[in-house]
Amino acid sequence: MLNVKPVIVTDLFPAERKSLLDLLQNLTNDQWFSNTICAGWSVKDIVQHLFKDDIGILSRKRDKFRIPSSSTKEFKSNKKFVDYINAKNQEWVEISKSFSPQILLDLLDLTGKLTYDYWKTVDQYSVEASISWVSSDEKLPNWVDIDSSTTFDKMNYIRKNYMLGDKFVVTYGGTIGRAQHLESVISAAEILKEQLDIIFLLVGDGDSKLSLQQKVVKNNVSNIVFLPFQPKEQYIDILNATDVCLLPLSKDTPIQTVPGKLPQLMASGRPIIACVSSHGDVKNIIENAECGYCVEPGDSNGLALSILKLYGDRSIGKKMGENGRVYAEKEYSRSVCTKKYEEVLKLSITLIK
Repeated sequence: MLNVKPVIVTDLFPAERKSLLDLLQNLTNDQWFSNTICAGWSVKDIVQHLFKDDIGILSRKRDKFRIPSSSTKEFKSNKKFVDYINAKNQEWVEISKSFSPQILLDLLDLTGKLTYDYWKTVDQYSVEASISWVSSDEKLPNWVDIDSSTTFDKMNYIRKNYMLGDKFVVTYGGTIGRAQHLESVISAAEILKEQLDIIFLLVGDGDSKLSLQQKVVKNNVSNIVFLPFQPKEQYIDILNATDVCLLPLSKDTPIQTVPGKLPQLMASGRPIIACVSSHGDVKNIIENAECGYCVEPGDSNGLALSILKLYGDRSIGKKMGENGRVYAEKEYSRSVCTKKYEEVLKLSITLIK
């Protein structure tokens, strides 16, 4: 296998948008309205479509990616829903025709920056992908490859390469951005810095990473190791070398958000400490599975105390990890999840008929 460093495609977005705007800025009026390889679409039509995609992403983010329950009651069949969407799309087409090329450029510049801000909050290890259907409120989770997540002895090459020895390793892996609010993790590590056997492993990249590293240096927090984004195989090995997995979210995260990495953490057989709302779906899942502790976002003291509990009594963490693994096999395996998808697809076909 080639040892290829992962490319964080999100970081390419600003340069791609700038190149697009530079190209469009130099078009003549005739070129804006000239035909493209998309039959019946001019250059301006294509640009309007790109702008619509930005607006779609930003509006769904604003609405927390949920359709208000009151609106779904209007649709008794898939056909009525599709007709409604097509009518709204046509309204947009007619409205956007009035935009001048310069207005489109200004809008693309603005929405490009806002969309980039959104993409930076998306977890780059796994993406939450609950699927919504007009006729069902059930969320269909991502599945996890149970076989590739088989738990192994934690004393693997990861501990050797990063000189972790037999320390108690607390790991976070994923995007390091505002949505994860890792400041509370840094503060918890600072609280526990006198506990020489406890070490924090923060794996990933993001727009908050540099400021967190600077804070660690400034406050002389020596029990934190930062690692860059890792390929999936190495990430699983890191989980195997871990004693406790962290799942922090900011207090602004919608309570229905369930990060796609949660099934992977549960399948790893390691206990989880989540910094999440006490009213959220993540807390409900972890409590139902009995696979970890939950503290409120930003509660560094609560996080540190939870870590100390697991550090002080390894049997608690072992039992929680086993519970999480069993829950993942029951709820998040490929066979279980694909069966759920199949049932929903059959239902949608019935509605169309």
